[in-house]
Amino acid sequence: MRRAPRAGPGCSSPRSPWSGAGAGRPPRRPPCGPCASPDPASWPSPDNSRPTVGLLMLRLSPAGSEVHNPATTMARGPLLPYTAQTTYRDQYRAARPGWMSSGDQFDLVVQKHLTPESTVLDLGCGRTGGIERFWRQARMAVGVDTDLGSLVARGHGMSVLQGGGEHLPFADASFHMVVSVWVLEHLETPENVFAEVVRVLKPGGHFIFLTPNALNPLVLGNRVGQLAPWLQKQLVSNVYGRDGSDTFAVRYRANTSSRIREMAAATGFDVAELKVIADPTYVAFNALMFKAAMLSDRMLPAGLGVHFLGDLQKRT
Repeated sequence: MRRAPRAGPGCSSPRSPWSGAGAGRPPRRPPCGPCASPDPASWPSPDNSRPTVGLLMLRLSPAGSEVHNPATTMARGPLLPYTAQTTYRDQYRAARPGWMSSGDQFDLVVQKHLTPESTVLDLGCGRTGGIERFWRQARMAVGVDTDLGSLVARGHGMSVLQGGGEHLPFADASFHMVVSVWVLEHLETPENVFAEVVRVLKPGGHFIFLTPNALNPLVLGNRVGQLAPWLQKQLVSNVYGRDGSDTFAVRYRANTSSRIREMAAATGFDVAELKVIADPTYVAFNALMFKAAMLSDRMLPAGLGVHFLGDLQKRT
């Protein structure tokens, strides 16, 4: 999975509300070029009894370095550049005192549970994952994603693995926290991923995620768009400025409140928090559309906001 970088501290993902990581996608063909191996002593012990076919360990370039990827260079600017979206978010925040974007709220939940002794897994980390601002504060952090190109393109030094969420190559009870941003919507078998997350979490550990709300009208429209994938790729390219190769199939098999709660209960989680967050800026192509989106947002029932923020705790 490829992610555009966040614009700054506290900003939520610049991508569309329905596209994201692919912890369940098959890996692409590895590109040519050497990759340095990390020191395995710094990793939780792998569980050798579990499948690890296709696993690749990488320790990527130091902080501040960049890897040029021509595939992400757009010939023209997007209809909704992130700078404009940020401006509209500021206006929305002023109109609704106390409102916080999904990214801001996600960061607060992560910070609440993160300590210098924490071990953290970023599931579906892509180019920039869910813990970019905080991983250096943990004792150990590692990212997992199926898309090798996204891992190679990362511009910092957090250790990463190529692998999928259905078979995590770590021993039981390895992590205090698992985070996942824009991943659940892509999973073929989310119940299997939930079970794996429970397995690698320590008792009392937290699974914190952001994912779209499948009942939101905007997301429902995207589900219809899946009937014409070529059109969806073109729209995402034109609107959000991402190359079509960065647009992945969505399933929405873990994207309603009832489904999330059902899988949590079945796999050994208690729901510490599950909230819906509104954000009308995803269709704010100009000032008029932003005002229309704000009006529409006020008319929607509270449970139909565009994003879910979840904090599930493994039972002790």
